[in-house]
Amino acid sequence: MTEQIDRRKNKLIEQVFPWGKDGHPGDLSRNRRRQHVLGHLERGTGPARATAVALLALLRPLAEELRSNLRGHEASRFLHRFDTSHIVKSPESILEKMARKWKSIEGPPPVDFENFGTAFSDLGRFRIVVNFLSDMDLFKLRLEEAFDPRTRARLGLAQTNLKKQFSLDNNCLEDALNVSPDKRNKGERCFKGVFRPRGKVSGSAIEVQIVTVLQEAWDKKDHYLIYEPRRVGIPVDPAHEIEMFSMSELLYIADLTFDRLKTKVEMSRGGDE
Repeated sequence: MTEQIDRRKNKLIEQVFPWGKDGHPGDLSRNRRRQHVLGHLERGTGPARATAVALLALLRPLAEELRSNLRGHEASRFLHRFDTSHIVKSPESILEKMARKWKSIEGPPPVDFENFGTAFSDLGRFRIVVNFLSDMDLFKLRLEEAFDPRTRARLGLAQTNLKKQFSLDNNCLEDALNVSPDKRNKGERCFKGVFRPRGKVSGSAIEVQIVTVLQEAWDKKDHYLIYEPRRVGIPVDPAHEIEMFSMSELLYIADLTFDRLKTKVEMSRGGDE
């Protein structure tokens, strides 16, 4: 499969990229042509980056509203951070995703260098990293309330501003946390949703994930140990995949335990406040 993806990527660069009527410049080496194409993709992520920053500016006040409604000792632990370290997909990842979408190489690719900005819903993305599973639920609830017409009268200022400027696909976040064992085919656990700016081009879709600290830690290790090697064609030991998947399950149990302890501690403190 990796060889097929590589062939598709090369064909995208050599034959699909809009070099002009005479084709790619003959005086450029293959590596230089590749870098030119990656530069084009990098520049094409500009609108997604700007939209992600605008969405982030609306979600920060929402987090502060949530914190302000918590008791003093709860507020300090609610939000770990907003992770914007990879706020847009890398050019290499975009090129690979274009190749993976190209199922029949004999026909034109469904995603090319002109439409990739509108074809992908995760060109821009960031994470909301919280400490407890119950914090995930709380943030998810507040986000979905903003797009539920039944709760319009109860919206806070941050929710109202978010609803005015963005829509949320299906008015809800996808639940990749509470997935039954028979349907779990990967270790990822999160809530995620696609936000689109109102009155703007649909290509500025932004994917937002809500994760716990432990879920994020697992994902970063899986990315380094499993995903990235496989992406560049390095063989991955199946035994390592089994261990990584199992670690996701163990960390989920840890999250459940921490949440149970948190509930007990808060109940014991309740009478003192």
